[in-house]
Amino acid sequence: MIVHQQPPGSFTLSMVIIWAGLFTGTLFFAAICYFMRATGQFTYVTTEELNRIMIYVVPFLIIAALFGSNFFYRSRLKALNKMTTPEEKLTSFRGIFIIRNAIPEMAAFLALVAFLLSGDLRFMAGAGVMLVWMIAIFPTRQRIATDLEIRPEFVS
Repeated sequence: MIVHQQPPGSFTLSMVIIWAGLFTGTLFFAAICYFMRATGQFTYVTTEELNRIMIYVVPFLIIAALFGSNFFYRSRLKALNKMTTPEEKLTSFRGIFIIRNAIPEMAAFLALVAFLLSGDLRFMAGAGVMLVWMIAIFPTRQRIATDLEIRPEFVS
């Protein structure tokens, strides 16, 4: 496998850019959903049956996303840390990182659609929990190095 040398700071920067894209996409969609409901531009009439279903499905998915993304990340890191070179670890880490952030984003989008359909702010709060979780797992050079069990100098 050919590994290209990255300029200093580029790996961490690329992780931050990926994270920012996922985070801001969810945040902008939340703002759009809220303003559409607040201004009356979205007037979908929901059934009580849909609300009864979503009030259980959305929290379940939020909790499952929190635990699932963390479980996936930790289990993949164990396999990743068996690799020998820091370059191999960093190359494989990018995909694991994207999936770790995409799982909570999926739950947040479902919560936002449920809010859009019902107007129930509890769903918006659920999406907010997912956004806070995404902030908590923000990629830093030190966190990446610690998770990959390599020296921070290898994480450019």
